[in-house]
Amino acid sequence: MKRSIISFLLFLVMQIIGTGIAILFVIMPKMSQLETLSIQNIQSLYSDNMISITVWGLIISSIMTFLILWALKYVKPNDLTRQVPCKILLISIPMVFSVMMVLNIFNTVIQLPDLMAEQFKAMTGSIWGFVAIAILAPIMEEVIFRKIMIDEFKQSTKKAWIAILISSILFGIVHLNPAQIPFAFLAGIFFGWMYIQTGSILPSVVGHIVNNSFAFLDMKFGWTDGGEQASLSDPTTIVTATAFAIIAAALIYFTVKYYKNNNQEQL
Repeated sequence: MKRSIISFLLFLVMQIIGTGIAILFVIMPKMSQLETLSIQNIQSLYSDNMISITVWGLIISSIMTFLILWALKYVKPNDLTRQVPCKILLISIPMVFSVMMVLNIFNTVIQLPDLMAEQFKAMTGSIWGFVAIAILAPIMEEVIFRKIMIDEFKQSTKKAWIAILISSILFGIVHLNPAQIPFAFLAGIFFGWMYIQTGSILPSVVGHIVNNSFAFLDMKFGWTDGGEQASLSDPTTIVTATAFAIIAAALIYFTVKYYKNNNQEQL
């Protein structure tokens, strides 16, 4: 449990430290432009640069967290490149996309408040926002919540499903935003299953990147804006969810069958 606790706390603390460093690099050079150095002017400067601070805070915290975990020998670079059959890696992309579409429909139906919508939308205005949200965040989250936590919880409980459940609960909680918590929890279960099934976090990293990339581009270009609110009473919602669920189930079945035939560890 020690590694999981340290990794989780490190994940939280580094976000605070990363944000602090970002403030220094973003705000400090601009303070000389202020007519008067007052708290009101500094607060205004911070508000004007809040998105840049958030983006660079995420980038800095992700890099620092990975380096510290590497130094502690909690993770190794080859953990991200452990060999996975090419067909499984390719299948993981449409499989994740299908599962995430079903979860997204579910998330829309329950209509929880999205406290971060405007902030995320603003972060799509920069390529660095894409790097932070769609590349570094998925890698760091999979390393901590799948590789480190599931390995340790599985070793202590002797049951993979308990390890997946615990890590998924923590993964959901850490998002804080009500609209993201149920989605993150269920996505965490799916990514955890992928890790246990394949023995590598590479498929879940790829899948997580695919999910966050689609979410980023959707926020940027508004692909799903303007449509009707998803509802279980709407035939279109039911048909769409069912279609994606069937595709996901078929790909999951293929993956399970592949590893079963190759005598790999099952969940």
